[in-house]
Amino acid sequence: MSPEREARDRPPIGGLVFAAFLALTAFAVDPGVHRVFTTPRLAALGVGSALLAMGWSVHLLRLADRARISFSAIEWLLGLSILWKLATSPGWTSDLGAVGFRAQLALLTVTFVTRQYVGRGMDDDSARSTTRRTLVVGDAMHALWICATAQAVLGLAQAVAAGAVRYDSGPLKTPMVGALGSPNSLGAFLALGALASGFSILSARSRAGRIIPGMALLVIATALLANGSRGAVLGGAAGCLAVYLATRRWKRGPLGTAIEGRATAMIARRGAPVVLFLSSLVVLGATLHALDPDSGRGRIMVWEITADMIGENPTRGVGAGSFDVAYPPYQAAYFDDPDHQAWTHKAIGAEHAFNEYLSATAESGIPGGVLFILPWVLALAALLTNSKGESDRARWLRLGGAGVLIGLLVHASVDAVLAIPSIALTGHVLLGFAPMTKGTVSLRVSRRVRIAILGVALGYAAFLGASLAREYPARQLWLKGLAAAGTTQAATDLQSAAEALPGEGEVLRDLGNALLAADDPGGAIVALEAARNRTGHPNLHLDLARAFLRAGEPTLARLHADSARSIFPDRLAPHLALAHVYRVSGDDDRAMESLARVINKETRVQSATVDSLADEATTLWTSWYGSPPPRAGARR
Repeated sequence: MSPEREARDRPPIGGLVFAAFLALTAFAVDPGVHRVFTTPRLAALGVGSALLAMGWSVHLLRLADRARISFSAIEWLLGLSILWKLATSPGWTSDLGAVGFRAQLALLTVTFVTRQYVGRGMDDDSARSTTRRTLVVGDAMHALWICATAQAVLGLAQAVAAGAVRYDSGPLKTPMVGALGSPNSLGAFLALGALASGFSILSARSRAGRIIPGMALLVIATALLANGSRGAVLGGAAGCLAVYLATRRWKRGPLGTAIEGRATAMIARRGAPVVLFLSSLVVLGATLHALDPDSGRGRIMVWEITADMIGENPTRGVGAGSFDVAYPPYQAAYFDDPDHQAWTHKAIGAEHAFNEYLSATAESGIPGGVLFILPWVLALAALLTNSKGESDRARWLRLGGAGVLIGLLVHASVDAVLAIPSIALTGHVLLGFAPMTKGTVSLRVSRRVRIAILGVALGYAAFLGASLAREYPARQLWLKGLAAAGTTQAATDLQSAAEALPGEGEVLRDLGNALLAADDPGGAIVALEAARNRTGHPNLHLDLARAFLRAGEPTLARLHADSARSIFPDRLAPHLALAHVYRVSGDDDRAMESLARVINKETRVQSATVDSLADEATTLWTSWYGSPPPRAGARR
């Protein structure tokens, strides 16, 4: 029996495990907790990684003398990245988000266990190991496009139910969010699913094996184009183009010149695909940017501000998980430059840099950025390298993994796709699949070591279980407190939630607002000041301005209102807050000036929120001055 036949006849437990794991991180929803999508999916990621670790350690114990464990450079680099973040940002352990300590530990566990599964007890360069690895990649490809097809159908159904593919206004550009909660998250997942289905077609051995993923590709592509995520389209096109160029035989140079000599041949064969890939990527990126240049300019602005953050903190960064906290002062400084005044309407409270590589470097410095990038580069190089004794089907499956990884990494240059649990899971499984024939250490382990490994796995599971047992009910209380806004019970529930979630700055902000509503400005100030160290929420300075004003401290209230105005120069809410401060301070001229700006809607962006602020300002004018307000509806 051939190695491929033997591996194919095995029960595809690896594919089934990945399919179940991916489905949980892509579809789990709990309306009873705060963040109905992210909370259950991060819980699923943690629990799934613990189950994988325990299952592998138990299997390792049963292998007796045949037991081996493998470490590649990829796992070492992922581990070093976590250690660097802990060394430069000790408080990162309390970050419970998608890029927080526990999530990264879970993803490292997934990568490590995946490597043990695909190379179980065999040398990484053996024909049997190569076949096993590529066939397991095939299982993963099938699971990915099946889940993506389900997301595509759900997204298209949402568009039909809404009666439109695009919204004219509002926070979402399209009703197509699938079960992922946002249009861009759906687009990113669909792009990877489209690539997976395409390579499943190429690797199929039968007509039925091509028809089913072909129909799925049609559905996914339709939903992707309707969704309109330009970053997803860019990533999907990049994955296809890169694999095409990598598999083409280059007999001529990039400009059609004949290849002569060994050195020239090597440069042409390796340089031509890279040159064509990068130039095509630039052209496609520019074309997609031209579809909505205003949105694209907003991201370029964030990149420029992030570059300033890196320039001031090149070694240690601003702190792992602290991008949103550190960002606002840099945005305020950016708009102090007169050359940037034209873009004040693009000011945002950025949680990330819309570029995974810039975000990693800004948070952890240049060393942290390098440690972040290297595992992906090594994995991609390994997946694009031909293996000995590999069949055509195995080759296409390996290239399929490379194509999906390229699509993910290119999309990561324009958005925070690795903050989506299902996509982060897919990427780290591919890191484990990468055939690292060099730089991999495979060791036999004694029974004593195997028992110790089982103990570590059980300890990891116990740690996660205890954390979730404490935190999940707290997130339910968080949601309950928000639903009870305006009552004394709200502050009680949010206080309990904040005590159980010490790393969550937003629950402290919600607690501060609840205390302010309960007429406790002193308690509100304490909670809101604590929140400043954990979240960069765009309304936090306005919350503090209201709290200090209620506490009878107009000077501090003005300080925070001015900070809000400098961070968001084109927004009207800071001017409304300043009007209150000026009124209390007895400066009616400046209060009237601030109210007039709000009443006249002097902002580039018009929305229902702007209309509401204008109505509130009009009421205040009439109440304070007993005269008709200035002419409403004026524009800059």
